This record gives sequence, C-alpha cells and structure tokens, in this order.
Amino acid sequence: MSGLRLDDARKIGFNDSVQVEEHSLHVQTEVLTRGGIVIRTVILEGGIARFAESRPCPRDVSDLGALVALVESLHKQCLDELKREGAKWLAST
Repeated sequence: MSGLRLDDARKIGFNDSVQVEEHSLHVQTEVLTRGGIVIRTVILEGGIARFAESRPCPRDVSDLGALVALVESLHKQCLDELKREGAKWLAST
C-alpha cells in the first residue's frame, strides 16, 4: 500500500438511499485511516445504525484507483444484498 496516501484515502466514500419494503435505509461505505486503512459500511434507518461492518484493506490494493474501485464494489454489493434479501436482514437485527 506504499502508493496510497492516507489523506487521499480518507476522502473515499459512497452514500445511497434504498427502500426495502416499508423501510427507508441509508448505506454509507467509507475509508477510515486511523491505525491503518479500513473500509466500513454502515446501514442506517432513521439516523440509527442498524448494521456496521469494517474490514481491513487488502494488502494487494496498491493505489488510489484500486481502492476506489474496491470501496465502490463493496458498497454496490451491500445495496444489491439489501434489495435482494432486505426482509431477512431487517428481521435479524
């Protein structure tokens, strides 16, 4: 990760709203840089965090473009899963 600057990495983030049945959810996926690079996804409903997941940045991500692509891909995966299995996810929280 030598080509990644923490100042640039911490600016990466994606936000979307999604309707799952009667639930209006907001999905945020962002890069945190305190203590290393971590990718965090939070799902909020009415401003309350219903789910949060953090994962370390893989070591093979060596530049900003690759990190942006990874964060965007993880964000879209989360949105797709909510749309596909939202009722199950909401029941489990």
